[in-house]
Amino acid sequence: MVIISQQLSFATEDLQLFHTTDPILSNDRILLLYGISSTSIAHPSSSSRIQCHVLTPAGVRSYPRLALSPNSPLYKAVECLPRDEQGDEVCRGLAFTLLKYFSELPEPAKDAWVKHSLSTDKRSSALGLFNEAHAAHLASRMVKANNPKEVLRSLSAAYTAQSLSCVDVDLILPSKTTGGVPTERFTIPDSSSFEHHDSSRHCKYASLIQLFGEPAFLPTSKICRVPSRADAINHPSSFTPARKDKVRLEIQELVGTEHNYVRKLDELVHSIATRCLEEVNGFDARSSHASVTALKGLFPSTLAEILRTNSKFLNALLSVLREKKTRPQEEIQVYDSGQARINSPVSETCVLALAECLLTWFPRFTTCYGSYMQAHPSLGKHIRIVLADGDSGLARYLQTVGEQRLMSLLIEPIQRLPRYALYIDNIVKQLPSENPSLKTFLKAKDILTAICSQDTFVPRDSRTSRLQQLVYAWPADLMRAARFITAMDALALDPPYHGRTQSEMAKEYMLLLFSGYLVVASKHNEGSLSARGLLAEIDRPYLERGTRNETQHEQAYSLSFYAWAPLGAVDFTEINSGTGITLSPSAFYDSHRNCTPRVAKFLLAPCTFVYSLQASYEGKAGRWIEEVVKARVEGRFSEMQRESADWEVRMSAIAGLDLALFTAIHEKRIDQEQTQYAPVRIVIDPDAHAKRIRPGQKGIEVVASVSLEGEGFYRVEVEVANERASRDLVTKAEFLPVLIRRRVYNTQPQTNGAISANLLQLAMHYK
Repeated sequence: MVIISQQLSFATEDLQLFHTTDPILSNDRILLLYGISSTSIAHPSSSSRIQCHVLTPAGVRSYPRLALSPNSPLYKAVECLPRDEQGDEVCRGLAFTLLKYFSELPEPAKDAWVKHSLSTDKRSSALGLFNEAHAAHLASRMVKANNPKEVLRSLSAAYTAQSLSCVDVDLILPSKTTGGVPTERFTIPDSSSFEHHDSSRHCKYASLIQLFGEPAFLPTSKICRVPSRADAINHPSSFTPARKDKVRLEIQELVGTEHNYVRKLDELVHSIATRCLEEVNGFDARSSHASVTALKGLFPSTLAEILRTNSKFLNALLSVLREKKTRPQEEIQVYDSGQARINSPVSETCVLALAECLLTWFPRFTTCYGSYMQAHPSLGKHIRIVLADGDSGLARYLQTVGEQRLMSLLIEPIQRLPRYALYIDNIVKQLPSENPSLKTFLKAKDILTAICSQDTFVPRDSRTSRLQQLVYAWPADLMRAARFITAMDALALDPPYHGRTQSEMAKEYMLLLFSGYLVVASKHNEGSLSARGLLAEIDRPYLERGTRNETQHEQAYSLSFYAWAPLGAVDFTEINSGTGITLSPSAFYDSHRNCTPRVAKFLLAPCTFVYSLQASYEGKAGRWIEEVVKARVEGRFSEMQRESADWEVRMSAIAGLDLALFTAIHEKRIDQEQTQYAPVRIVIDPDAHAKRIRPGQKGIEVVASVSLEGEGFYRVEVEVANERASRDLVTKAEFLPVLIRRRVYNTQPQTNGAISANLLQLAMHYK
C-alpha cells in the first residue's frame, strides 16, 4: 500500500505549544509547535534557527529548520507586529512561520477554508486574509499551553498514518483503435493466451495495456459471476491411461445417475401426480377448495417439462457414447434399460463429444429449472395444506406415499444441477490444461452456475422494498437502479480516535455499498441487525418472505437511515494497520428526492469520519477499499457501456508497494458518454484526442498522458492539480513505478486538514 499521510511525530520535550482562535475565520483553532531547530545544537545561543509545526483546519505543515532572516520576504510579518512584541524572539518566530504557512497553502485549500468559515459564520470577512498582517495578528494572539505532552499525545493518535491499497483509474484510448472484437464479451482468456488476446484486440497498444494486469470482472445482468478459467497449476501435464480411466468412471456414473433421475421424475409425474389428480376428480366432494388449489401448486407444470428435457438429454448422452466408439479397444455397452457400461479408458474424442453435448443441452435447462426453483420453497406448505384435509381421498393417498418420500422426490431437480457441476469438476481435474475439451466443460459449468443462482435471485425493486422493511425511514426511491453489493458493521470513533478506549461508548453504524453510492445507517442498540444478517435477509428468496403489518415493521426496525452520498463524493483511507478507515465526504444527503446536503450536520461536525471495522471486515480495511473501488467503476459506466467490446477492466498489483490499480480501459467514444470520472485519468496518444480534460476539472485530480516513442520507450507526462507537471521517458519496466512515483496514487485528499478543526478543539479539552 502507499502512505498518503504520515503520522505526526514530534520530540515533545523540545517543543512549546501555542494556540489561538482566528476571529476572522469563524474562530477556527490554530495550533503551533515552536522550538529551537535540531540543527542549532552546535550553537545553542542562535535563536534564528527554529523549527515550527503548524496545525490549522487547512492542514498540517512542518518546518524543521527555519532561518529568521530580516532579508526574507516573510519577515514582513514580523514588521507588522506591535513594537513591544517585535523584540520577543518567540513571537517573531510565530509570525514568520505563519506567513510562510499561508504563502504555501494551495489556493483550493484557502478557498475551502474561507467557504467553510462563511457557511458557519455569515459575519466572517474574506478581506485581508493570509497576508503578513493576518499572520502578525494571529501571532500576537498566541497563548502558551501548559499541557503540551497530553495535547501532542492526542494529536499523534488522531493524525495517524493513512494509506491506500487500491486505486481506480480510467485509461482512455483514441477512437476506433480497438482491433479485433472478441467472440464473447465476458470470456476471460487463460494466462497462456493473454498476449495473443491483447495483440488481436488492442493492436499497437497491446504491450502497454498488458502492464495494467490481467482482465478482471464486474457483474452485469448478462453474467453475474466470474467465468471459470483453467489453471495450469492444478492440472496434469498429460492425459495418462490412469486419468482416462478415472474419467471413464465419472462418465459412467453420470449416465447411470441420469437414468435413475429420469426414472424418479417419471414416477413423480406419471404415477404420483396422476393418481393425485384422479383422487381429486373422484372425491371432489370430500376435497376442500384449499387442498385442490394446493395440489395445483404441489405439482407445477415445469415438472413435466423437466422430465421431457432430461429424457432427451439422457438419449443424447447415450448417443454420444454409441457414436464415439472410435477405437477397437474401446468397449462401450449401452443396454436396453438405458444405462451404459464403459469397459476401457475413453478417448479424447469421446470426452470432447461429451463436453459439447453438455454445452448444447444445459442452456435448455434454464427456463424449466429456473421456474421450478422459484416455486420449490412453497411446495412444503402445499403438502401440509393437502394433508390437513384428512377426510379426502387425496390426503389419504399422500399419507400412503409419505410426506418425507414426496419431499425427497420433489427436491431431486434442485439437487441435480449441482451434481452435474460436481461431475464436471471431477472430470476437469483429470484433463491437461491444453486439452481441447477443458474450456467447453468450464463453459457448461458456468451455465449451471447461472441457473442455480436463480433460486436466490432478488429483483432490484424487491431489494429496495426489503430495505424499506429493515431500515427505518429508508427513502422509497433511493438506489432502485443501483446494484446492492455488500454491507459492513462499523464503530464511529470520536477524536482522538483511540479505538480501544472508546469501543464501549462508540456509536454503531452500518455502511451499505451500492454500485456508485454509499448509504450510512445507524444501529438502534447492541442487538441490532448485523451486516451479515442484513445480507442474508436481502438475498433470501423473496417467495419465502412473510408479510408484516406496519406495527410489526416499527417493532422490527433495528436500523435507521442516516445519509447517502455518491461514491464519487466520498474518499476512503486505511488506518491503524487495516483495523479502521476514514470516510471523507464532500456532501451527504438526507433523502433522494430533494438532494439537500446535510450542511448543518456534517460541516459543523468533523468533515472526516473514522470507523473501526467489525465482524467480517475486522482488520480488513483493504478488502473494503477494493470493494469501494470496484463499485465506483461499476457506477461510472452503464451496463450497455460495460457490455460493449470497446470496454474492459483490468487489475494489476504494483510490486514493492502493495498497491493495486483497478483500471477501466475504454475508447474516447465511451468517455464522451460518461457523467462521472475517475480521479486518475491516463490518456493514450494525447494528440489523437481533440479535447483534453485537465486536472481540477470534473473531479479529476491526476492526468497522465502517454505517448509511444518507439523502440520500447514511452513518453509520460503527469499533471497533478495545483502542482507542476512532470515529464519522463521510460521503458516498459519503468512505466508503472514512474507513474506511481509521480503521485498517480494520490487520488485521496489530505484528510488531516479536513479533521483539523475538530481535532484542534479537542486538543484544548486537555488544557
